[in-house]
Parts: sequence; structure tokens; C-alpha cells
Amino acid sequence: MTGSESTQRGAASDRRGLILAIVVALIAAVQLGHLLIWSPEAIASSALFRDDSYFFSLMARNFHQSGVLTLDGVMASNGVQPLWMALQIGLVTLLPGVHEVRLLAVSTWAAYVAFAFLATWLVATLRPSRAGLAVTIFAATVVLTGRFQRTAAWGLETPIFLVCLVVALLLVRRSGRRVAGGDTLPWWEVGGLGLVSALCFFGRTDFFWLA
Repeated sequence: MTGSESTQRGAASDRRGLILAIVVALIAAVQLGHLLIWSPEAIASSALFRDDSYFFSLMARNFHQSGVLTLDGVMASNGVQPLWMALQIGLVTLLPGVHEVRLLAVSTWAAYVAFAFLATWLVATLRPSRAGLAVTIFAATVVLTGRFQRTAAWGLETPIFLVCLVVALLLVRRSGRRVAGGDTLPWWEVGGLGLVSALCFFGRTDFFWLA
């Protein structure tokens, strides 16, 4: 096989993986579409989210108003996952007129859809020659199953943590291949690995060992 043919085959595999990732992400987006259209009251009454998720919403609103993480407006509290808390605070600050639970639902939806895309992309590129089969198994047993979605998309930090974790895996694989090929990693790539590892930690501090 010539270098040109190898490059063309690699490009075709990349396109196939991208298409598969988009398809799975779109299906996940539709499956969780109720998070975009249901009212905050409907979401609360449906028990879709865990109780802790509403604490994040309340603390985000209180932080926007007082500049302090607090549940009751009096006593400070830091019992949060930092990255998810920062995201909720940022959304409340940018969109103060939107209900906090609405922001929570939309960010949960967006994070899970991003995870579905990135995870499918990773699976598709691990075995390019069997990408269709690998993605079908992965989607049917993990990312598009109701059980996994109820575990991951419950209004808490899990989907944003999963996004950071998959990005970390993609970067580690890319860097590993370059090192195996005899290349020296540039400073920005090493710094990117450190940053994503830190985001994994801040996404879920109890999974610090993964970082």
C-alpha cells in the first residue's frame, strides 16, 4: 500500500467514525429531549434528577446574589463538585432570568450529548476496520440505554466528568502514539494533558485516582 493510499484510507476511517459519532449523539439528544422541553416543575415532579442536583441550582443562585457558596444564605458551604458548580454558577451569571432548574436540565442534556459524541468517536477509532460493529455494541449496551442514561444524566456532575475523562483518554492515546513513534511532546501538549487531568479531578474529586 502506498503512502497516498494509506492516507486516503485513514481519512475515510476518520469520516466514518465522525459520522457514527454524530448519529449516536443525535439519538442521545432525542432520547433526552424532554430535558429541553419540560418545565422546571415537570422535571421536579418526575424525579428525573437526584435531590443533590437541586442543591447545586440553589447554591448557584445564592452565589450569584451574594458571592458565597451557601444553601441558606447564612452559612457557607463547600460540599460541591467544583467543575459542575462552576458551570452552574456561570450559567446563572450569564442567564440570570432563566430558572435555575432549566439551566441545570439544559447543561445536563448538553454534557451527555457531548459525552455520547466523544465516547463514540473514541470507540470508532480504536478499531477502524470494525467501527460499525464496535459502535453498535457500545451504543446498544452503554450510551443509548435507559439504565445508563438514568445513572449519568440525573442533573449532577457525572456527564461533565465523563466528557473530561473521554477527552483525557483521547489525548493520552494521541500522545502515546507520538511518543511510541519517537517524537518529543511539545510543552503545550504536555500542558493540555495536565489541564484535562485537573478537569477530571475537579469534575469528580472522589475519582481523584483517575486523574
